[in-house]
Amino acid sequence: MARELLLLAALVAGASCFVYTCNEVKQMLNADDEVLFHGSKACVVIPAAVAFPFNDDPYTWYMYNTYLEDTDSGMKYELTGLEENGHFCMGGVGPWFIKSDDPAQFKCSSAKYKYAEITFIFTSDEPNIVQASVGGKTATYGKGTHVFVAPEGGLMIQKNSIADGKETNMQFYSGAGQNEAEERFALMPEKFVVGTFTVILGPVTTLVIEDDVTIQLTVNSFDDRQDILAPPGFDFTFMSTGRANDQQSSRTNTVVSARYDIEDDAFEYDSISITGTVFIDPNVTNSILIECYNIVSGQKNFPIVDTSDVTINADCTALEITYEGSIGLEDIGRSSEVIYLRISSNSNPVLKTASPDPDATDAPVVTADPATGPTRRTPPPTTTQTRPPPSTTASRLSSTTTKKPTTTSAASGAAILSALVVALLRVF
Repeated sequence: MARELLLLAALVAGASCFVYTCNEVKQMLNADDEVLFHGSKACVVIPAAVAFPFNDDPYTWYMYNTYLEDTDSGMKYELTGLEENGHFCMGGVGPWFIKSDDPAQFKCSSAKYKYAEITFIFTSDEPNIVQASVGGKTATYGKGTHVFVAPEGGLMIQKNSIADGKETNMQFYSGAGQNEAEERFALMPEKFVVGTFTVILGPVTTLVIEDDVTIQLTVNSFDDRQDILAPPGFDFTFMSTGRANDQQSSRTNTVVSARYDIEDDAFEYDSISITGTVFIDPNVTNSILIECYNIVSGQKNFPIVDTSDVTINADCTALEITYEGSIGLEDIGRSSEVIYLRISSNSNPVLKTASPDPDATDAPVVTADPATGPTRRTPPPTTTQTRPPPSTTASRLSSTTTKKPTTTSAASGAAILSALVVALLRVF
């Protein structure tokens, strides 16, 4: 129903700075919907891994046989002209049409690309677009507005450095544009802390820096999985909302993994704290599964299926957060879901107890008695401590040691965070 209402609103009044993903455009083209998109800028972003001359199916069709038409001038713009020249946006008056020579070729997947995504942005703002890439790009950012586009669907930002003595807050938004009327919705603000991470699900994220500072970030895009290096004291936030675009709800399993190297003899487990608030749209019913694997005691699962404050404390060798989407590709639209979780660890993890080498032998101790001469004293036998069996986990945590799910509980401190998130929600 939300999808039909969205299309109806677009048909009647035109869309104002919507972010659209591949499957949404595919549905419109197949339905032959003449949807008008308002905005002085029309922008197109594809994954950074796909490059000119775009000879990979279906990107060949996207770039050479799909057009943006400015209805004011009647001009049609082939998408390849933007990417070939290193630009993402074209100016005009609008409103705009998206048209294709053969909508059936707008596939959104192929043998090579599980997600052959393309992102369209229509805005009245002057977007400073940053194309995120798998593997990451490191760059500096200053005061102003920066629009990170991750067609793959997920974004990870690592905070590397800031000038000595400087401080700043990072205000993230889902979507682009200038305000909520143009579908730019605030996520939780964060203080810039070197070495921490921010993980955001969604194709377009806007960062606003209000202070006159220069920061260095590594920006990485991902689709189904993102692994985070987990040194002692690691800290990251996990955010998502469907208010500007709900592409993530069509992904069955999106995994964010943070783990120590459990094959390394250094760490045994660490104390992990997870706090925050989850608002589940009752019409979409996505869910989150938090899995904590402990090399000594096994695995604990913490499912989150209802709107709630979240407080979890556990001892984990490895941690995985799985976002479980619930809608079909044809139903991508908007939702009122909002997720904000902060995951932090102790800077002093429990170390594994080293076992003596059973093949090693101590050299005998030689003593000398003035009367009898030198004698040998053999050291006492060495006792060997048995280690727990090595982990059998690979890309996902082992389910063979799964314990009964532990229900999350609310805490008074999380209630304050809940109030902040609820304040961000509008009636959808």
